Amino acid sequence: MNKPITPNDLRQMRGQEGLILMGCGGSLDEWETGVNDWLTEEGILKDGTRFTDVSPFQHRGLTCLLFAFTEDVKLELGRLAFWRIRTKPVFGSTWLSDFLDNQFGMAESAAPHSPIEGKEEPEQLESVPEAEPEPKPETSPDPAPEVKLS
Repeated sequence: MNKPITPNDLRQMRGQEGLILMGCGGSLDEWETGVNDWLTEEGILKDGTRFTDVSPFQHRGLTCLLFAFTEDVKLELGRLAFWRIRTKPVFGSTWLSDFLDNQFGMAESAAPHSPIEGKEEPEQLESVPEAEPEPKPETSPDPAPEVKLS
């Protein structure tokens, strides 16, 4: 477990990526071991690698953990993305980039960002002309035919 980091330290991590879990009570070393074991069992951590760059921080009264994506950690990112979505309701699981955007208002750009797509700049989208609104009918539609019950 690394030493605790501050919100200002997090703000300096723009351009890096990681997984953040929020509301980690109890022994932080147990959290680190437990999450690494769980991700290994799920086939997310590959080739015996583990997250070793794990830093605790406080945010809005919660103890949070940042599991930094470093070169020595081999991940199955697709599986990790699904795991993150599955565990979000319980652990507040989020990407570091999303945390910076949503908690500190540090959006890099208006374009969506995904850690799975890599760190390349998003392609510029060609502008598409807006469609013209469909003309409204000048007359009202015919009323429904009258039905007689016998």
